[in-house]
Amino acid sequence: MDVFQESTPAYSGRLSLEAQLKDSTLQPFFRWSNRFQWLPCEVEFTRQESSSTEVRITSYINNLHPKNRQAYAAIEKLISLSVEPWNSVLIKDTTSRYPLRIKTYGFEQSDMNDRYEPKNPNHYEYTLPDGHWTNETWDRYIVQVQEYLALPEPGSKFEIVDHDPSLPKEPEDLLGAMKLEKLSWPSAEALRELLDFKWGRLHTFIYPQAGISYSYEDWKKGKTANPIIEKSKGRSAASAPNGLLGDHMYQTICLQDEFREKGLQVVVRVSSIELTPETPVYTSDSDFHVDGFLNEHIVATSRYYYDVENVNSRISFQQEDDLNISDYPEEPDAFHKIFGIPYSIDYSEFHRLGFPKKLQALGSLVAKEGRFMAWPNTLRYKTEPVSLKDQSRPGHQRCVIVYLVDPHYRICSTRNVPPQRHDWWRDAVLATEGALPAKLPGELVNLIMSKTDDWPMGSTEAARYKKEDKEERDNAMIAQTARIGYHDFEIF
Repeated sequence: MDVFQESTPAYSGRLSLEAQLKDSTLQPFFRWSNRFQWLPCEVEFTRQESSSTEVRITSYINNLHPKNRQAYAAIEKLISLSVEPWNSVLIKDTTSRYPLRIKTYGFEQSDMNDRYEPKNPNHYEYTLPDGHWTNETWDRYIVQVQEYLALPEPGSKFEIVDHDPSLPKEPEDLLGAMKLEKLSWPSAEALRELLDFKWGRLHTFIYPQAGISYSYEDWKKGKTANPIIEKSKGRSAASAPNGLLGDHMYQTICLQDEFREKGLQVVVRVSSIELTPETPVYTSDSDFHVDGFLNEHIVATSRYYYDVENVNSRISFQQEDDLNISDYPEEPDAFHKIFGIPYSIDYSEFHRLGFPKKLQALGSLVAKEGRFMAWPNTLRYKTEPVSLKDQSRPGHQRCVIVYLVDPHYRICSTRNVPPQRHDWWRDAVLATEGALPAKLPGELVNLIMSKTDDWPMGSTEAARYKKEDKEERDNAMIAQTARIGYHDFEIF
């Protein structure tokens, strides 16, 4: 791992490290490192045509010797193929590249409960003569309960209000859970509970669909000002994200034009995961995150899976959102389903009972052989556990990852830092024609080399720095997640 400066982080003696990571005033310090930085290589465009994305690596890739010419040529090809996808995903300021395909500030409730409400037996007891049950009225009530519980259900994903996990678990088969007992208060209460469960299953909404408030052609032109359901008047246009209100303004990014003379900086990593029947699962990411320290200025990632055999693997994505409850006239119960808001809630953190973090789930992609992915470093992602498909035989997953450094910046690269590996230095010295080692006996050469130890850096020292770097990056990930705010509404 690459080291530029030695210094001790200025930790406060009054707070534990965990407390500092969650302190909003200290989080930026943990997301920036004054000790470690990935070393990018320099990349230049090789042709003057504006349409060309062909590139050449002009400084070595850290830990990949330039003598591996075929590997360098393949990576140059991958970088060239990454330029246009990066052009498509990078953004300027806070304006989205593409308008919302579905714009809405609420949801439409289905009419299922309205249609079935007359059949709800809960109203039956209010029609009893003198307000009292008899065996005859109870028998008629039982029949109505059975008919109501037998009504078709649209499915849990359409339910507006989810079951409260603090309450007893609902039986899957409500009709089957019904016990035919004689008239009594306990039996009446048991039936009311089943009826309440059924009402919740029928209290449903209709998922918003594309093409309702504006057509596909209008969407392509950016004419997307009209939502399906209008927003409330809780937030001014000045406080809303760019492009959320009014029509969309498209933007164009062309790295090969804007930075043809200046070139790019990229960090290249090669990942290989080997699984065996003895170790059938590998877990890499503990949480969603974006890549790099702030001082590394990573703005986009591309990833190519070139060799995948007998493994299951996915990458999941999420993003921070700006959902403001005052914009939405409807009750927010179903928002986590419509907008992909995480439903798992940490009740202890900040004592924000029932408040989910401001995150939106975007889905996942299968990491299969031949798949190329590119995304902006504004998206949080997580590599899900990799596991064997057939656990009786080994499997593997190999990919190349390329991180784009914000080309508006220039950070320390392999143009500035000579190779740090001892074996590279030793081989270069021994291969230099006319140098002293070439004129000496082998015994003397070995003696001289033994006195150099591991200069400039050996595997033991590199492993120590790698461990310290990982600790800093783990802390940066915690601080990164801790800074995410909470929605100001309860889902339950």
